[in-house]
Amino acid sequence: MPRTTYQPVPLTQPTAEQPVIVHLRLPPPNAIIRRHRHAWGQVSFPSRGSIRVTAAGTTWVVPTMRAVWIPPDVEHEVVTLGDAALHACYVLPAAAPLSLTTCAVVEVSALMRNLMVALTDAPACPRAGAS
Repeated sequence: MPRTTYQPVPLTQPTAEQPVIVHLRLPPPNAIIRRHRHAWGQVSFPSRGSIRVTAAGTTWVVPTMRAVWIPPDVEHEVVTLGDAALHACYVLPAAAPLSLTTCAVVEVSALMRNLMVALTDAPACPRAGAS
């Protein structure tokens, strides 16, 4: 199945005034967000479907009840598996709840899911190619 490169926007980064930013990403099916890195940490979890996250020499297939913590400055790539929606939660290093050097799988509880949705920027990014 061919993959479409997807460049998520907006790329709003966390600040001291807002140390946690959550974006809803609605890429086309089977999209790939190419390898990149940034100065903040990231929690990636699918709210629909599944994603594949590759970082720090490891690859995870992530269903809706899990997330992956990616520390600051760790190169990573995200691929949607079919039709998926995902949340990207950007976290300043000073506010990071987990290791600043090691990736981790995180269980997404109902509370965490509801907090992520409540913190999500609005409106959601439109699908690439959507009218």
